[in-house]
Amino acid sequence: MRFGQLFGRGVAAARRRIHAVGHADTLNLDYLGLTELPTALFELRQLHGLSLRGNRLRTLPSAIGRLTALDALDLTCNQLTSLPLELGQLTQLTELDLSRNRLAGLPPVIGALRQLDSLWLDLNQLVALPPELGQLTRLRVLSCAHNLLPMLPDAIGALAQLQSLLLEHNQLTVLPSALGDLPRLEQLDVSHNRLTELPAALGRLAMLIELDVRANRLTQLPADLGDLRSIAGIYTAGNPLDLPAELLADPESLGPLLAYLRTMA
Repeated sequence: MRFGQLFGRGVAAARRRIHAVGHADTLNLDYLGLTELPTALFELRQLHGLSLRGNRLRTLPSAIGRLTALDALDLTCNQLTSLPLELGQLTQLTELDLSRNRLAGLPPVIGALRQLDSLWLDLNQLVALPPELGQLTRLRVLSCAHNLLPMLPDAIGALAQLQSLLLEHNQLTVLPSALGDLPRLEQLDVSHNRLTELPAALGRLAMLIELDVRANRLTQLPADLGDLRSIAGIYTAGNPLDLPAELLADPESLGPLLAYLRTMA
């Protein structure tokens, strides 16, 4: 079957689902092979949830900004290379999933989405995060794994509600001290990067439970990590750490390691 036939069937299926949605507040248009969105979609002003995963969308039309009631938008597994400015009009969004696209950056209007609770950006081509990200003060989960990020903006320290920060498999060479300003952070994953040191400010993360720094280039851990009272796991494998091997044997048996670090302060 030719692609044109498949695309035609996908569009027809999408139109049927849009027509049938009635007064429902969610719509699933997953895996229909869509390269563009039917214009009728943007008349569904009552929608709270819209899933478009697994299509072939390269762009989103400006009309997406009409769906101002949306609180959940799933665009996973498309071919998006950019996002329209009108995305900033979706100010009720609490969940936004942009994973598995081709995004190299995010527009500054991302900062207008101040109700966001979860933002998923994994498996894109991001080379930077905009400072406007710091305006998302209700964000609890930020996942940017498998991108090309060499650094993070200092504005990340403004995410006062953040609990999980997932940054594995990037190109990070340094972490900002502003990470120490995240009072609710419980999980920090910076494994598989290019870090040669960690900021002492991580020792201020009073609620941190899990720290994953595997597969970096660390030779030391900051003594301030010895002050982490909630920590349950520090994962360090794959680093050339100049520390007694017995302290690193069990990443979840931390008493001896934390005591050792405190003696180094």
